[in-house]
Amino acid sequence: MSEEKEFEETVEGLEDETEYEFKAVVEWGHDTSTGEKTSFTTLQDATFEVIECEVPDEVNIEESFTIEATVENSGDVDGEYTVEFYLNGGVIDNETVEVEAGETKTASITHTIEEVGEHQIEVGEVEHTMTVEEEDTPVWVVPVLVILIVALLFTIWKAVPREKRESEQDEFDGDKVTEEKDIE
Repeated sequence: MSEEKEFEETVEGLEDETEYEFKAVVEWGHDTSTGEKTSFTTLQDATFEVIECEVPDEVNIEESFTIEATVENSGDVDGEYTVEFYLNGGVIDNETVEVEAGETKTASITHTIEEVGEHQIEVGEVEHTMTVEEEDTPVWVVPVLVILIVALLFTIWKAVPREKRESEQDEFDGDKVTEEKDIE
């Protein structure tokens, strides 16, 4: 009478990506039964590395920007990896990504910085220096402001009656102002 039984044995100390052979030997009382040789190869656990980090070189103060980190799983099994994003040595955010064996996945966050100057962004072993600057006045603003001021002054000038403008001009033409009035 043959009876099947399942069993599981954990063997410590096996190395990743190594081929092993085993043979099952079952002892029961005085009887011994030996099975066929079977081979297997151990798999390498999920192994993660941040291989790239994209950060803008410059942003304006309080401007939103995106940090993207590419994570590679060089292991033989799928796994989850939590990407930690650092700004000047402190964690600002994290994102967990599921990365299949031998594949890459991108994690990203959006952030703003409220201090002008050089800032260090780190994700994994990848570092990047970013400059935060005061927001520049757009080039078109100054000419538009000049045009608006000139238009406003012209409108005011046109609103003042011509006689009043001429009399004010006469006052500025010299020390003596002569007025001629018709008396009827």
